[in-house]
Amino acid sequence: PNSAYQISFTLEPADTSDSVQFVSSDSNVVAVDPSGMIITYNEGSAVITVSCGNATVDFNVMCVAPVTEPVTTEPVTTEPETEAPSIDAKALGQQMADIAVAQIGKPYAFGGAGPDAFDTSGFIAYCYEQVTGEVLSRYTYDQARTGTRVDYEDLQPGDVVFFWTENPGTAEYQGIYIGDGKFVAARNPEKPVSERSITNEYFAERYLYACRYW
Repeated sequence: PNSAYQISFTLEPADTSDSVQFVSSDSNVVAVDPSGMIITYNEGSAVITVSCGNATVDFNVMCVAPVTEPVTTEPVTTEPETEAPSIDAKALGQQMADIAVAQIGKPYAFGGAGPDAFDTSGFIAYCYEQVTGEVLSRYTYDQARTGTRVDYEDLQPGDVVFFWTENPGTAEYQGIYIGDGKFVAARNPEKPVSERSITNEYFAERYLYACRYW
């Protein structure tokens, strides 16, 4: 009772063979096959009776399986996970600024990448590697295209500031911003690594942009 049954069988001999299949939830199942046969299934006696005209044939049912209705489930939706920042940009930037300040007074040397002497791009690459353990390109062109551009009013310690010197609009000189309008850089053989001011007339006129590497 309360179950749906699907019954399938074949009549023999071959010249009268036919397959019958029906589904019902009644205890006594009755179905009419297209051929005109009346099929009755009595659940109590587990017998299928096939009647056609005056002929009646009983079949013992060995197994009748309930029909399993397909189970439908609502699609499960999950909110996308928001990843927390894996690094503290401000903390890394401050580390880089502190390392830059620690190099003040060391001599300039063409091709120098520290720790005893630096040229302009070598100074940036050295400080960056001390913070991250990663190698940064030694070319000013590449350094100027690394990281994210930062507006002047959003400068934070550790940002790399770029200037032009001979070709307006072209990044040719860079330093590490340390806050309060100051940056540290290795500029030329005449001066060691030193602190400079962005608001200085020379640098203010040649300031291009800043990049943040975190």
